[in-house]
Amino acid sequence: MALLKLERIMISYLKEMNEDFYTVTSKIDGRQYILNKQDDGIFNLIINKIVRLMYESSHLDSILILTDTPSHTCELKSRIALCIGEKRVQSLWINTFYDFYVRFYRTEILPINKTIEIYDSNVILRNIIRHLQLDKKIYNLGAVINEISYAKKNLILPDENGKVDNLIRWRNGKLRSMSDIYAYYWNFCKKRNIIDYDDFAIKTFFLFNERPDILHKYIGKFDNILVSNEYNQSYIDSRMLSLLLDRTIYSEGEWIDYRYTNYRRNE
Repeated sequence: MALLKLERIMISYLKEMNEDFYTVTSKIDGRQYILNKQDDGIFNLIINKIVRLMYESSHLDSILILTDTPSHTCELKSRIALCIGEKRVQSLWINTFYDFYVRFYRTEILPINKTIEIYDSNVILRNIIRHLQLDKKIYNLGAVINEISYAKKNLILPDENGKVDNLIRWRNGKLRSMSDIYAYYWNFCKKRNIIDYDDFAIKTFFLFNERPDILHKYIGKFDNILVSNEYNQSYIDSRMLSLLLDRTIYSEGEWIDYRYTNYRRNE
């Protein structure tokens, strides 16, 4: 009954659209739209096309939309809420990459590892720098956090012995003890079962690799996966996306204007 009601709402919405918009959004044909992102009418066209995809999909939450910024996520949700209602929007998968990792962490990782804790890396790293007796002017906290974040986003991780190869940027610069800090920090967190905010992506990536059943649950969940073309993906983002977009199941389809590429389930 609820599904039929939703279908009636969406059909009614689509019929109320300007005829030109309806014609464009009805075509899922690989056309490319080079549009002005500042044009409100054009943004409505994007929303209309997404709503059309929802209507054509098997169920409401079968579309994953990975946006470029939190503000764009909020904007999409608020616009779509006008079409399908505020309550239904809550079940949609409209997230930044980071928010997708957080949602995955809460849904899949916490039930498996209930003792895991999230810590602010600032306090731990400040103590490590002090413990290793390093020059705080060279190894200032902000620089150290940025370097560890860079390493994690590029899947540069300690080996089984907890050691890290010195990156060229560390070896040839002032931060020659950066690998020692990173290794110390990694082992400290691992022993205590704690993570920082960059670890959400790493935990998602490794669970997808270690648990094919969970990966295939997500692969099978979505009829369409829309990925922002404006977001500067890190290496781990692209690796995670390549796992999720099993190319035997999904094919790259049309662009939803120049900002989103739609990967569609093969028929």
